[in-house]
Amino acid sequence: MMKKGILSLTTLLTVGAVNAQCVDEANVYSFTFDGKNYELIKENKNWPDAAECAVDRGGALVRIDSEEENAALFAAIEDAEVDPAETVAPDGGGGSYIWLGGTDRAEEGVWIWDVNDDDEGDQFWEGAVDGTPVGGLYNNWGDEPDDFGFLQDGAAMSINGWPLGVASEWNDVNDDDNELYFFVEYEPVDGSGIEEGNNSSISIYPNPVANLLFINTTTDVQIETFSFYDITGQLIQINTDNWIEGIDVSTLQGGTYFIEIRLDNGVIFTEKFIK
Repeated sequence: MMKKGILSLTTLLTVGAVNAQCVDEANVYSFTFDGKNYELIKENKNWPDAAECAVDRGGALVRIDSEEENAALFAAIEDAEVDPAETVAPDGGGGSYIWLGGTDRAEEGVWIWDVNDDDEGDQFWEGAVDGTPVGGLYNNWGDEPDDFGFLQDGAAMSINGWPLGVASEWNDVNDDDNELYFFVEYEPVDGSGIEEGNNSSISIYPNPVANLLFINTTTDVQIETFSFYDITGQLIQINTDNWIEGIDVSTLQGGTYFIEIRLDNGVIFTEKFIK
């Protein structure tokens, strides 16, 4: 039984999705589209590591379902002031790219939205460049995919075009050797519909809070992730580095917020707090 009070340092170090752990927050560009929250991570990782980091942050690599969503993501590249020279895939015609959640790593030619790298997801494309869409799902390939060199299993959005496609179209590039920037997508949260958790073993204090927010637990439960949202469901970035002394929420404006805590058994606990 864990002693009541602030989570122990051991527990805190087991949290999988402390935002600052897999990327520097200075390299994160956050934006929204159609009620969803996204991030463009301006750090270089291969596809598997990007997928792992996305999950660690409480999201997943992006899945694109419409022309409008594709356009919004492409616009974010300019808004985030991405330097194309910093995210180049040599095997992708020397062009610059951002990782998406599409892959055929599990089975060649079977392109799925495997956004968390568990070899599962909806199939959106079958075959190579002469293949076909699957299930009516959106795709935006250039004259691709071609599995050049038999090693190209990761889908990426082009920033500046390449010999077989134009900017904003998709290409398949080497998922293990290329280290590119990547998009993270978060499930939408409707603040008006968020229900507070009913778990007496976990609570937050003080509430209302002025500066430091603490998580209180009376069980040996492990916390995998936690995220903060405003009343509209907008994901909020909060510096959580200094765990021992509480979570600093002093920069939040006055209002109502939610903290969503995901436990290692899959249970999600959400509690409202007032700043």
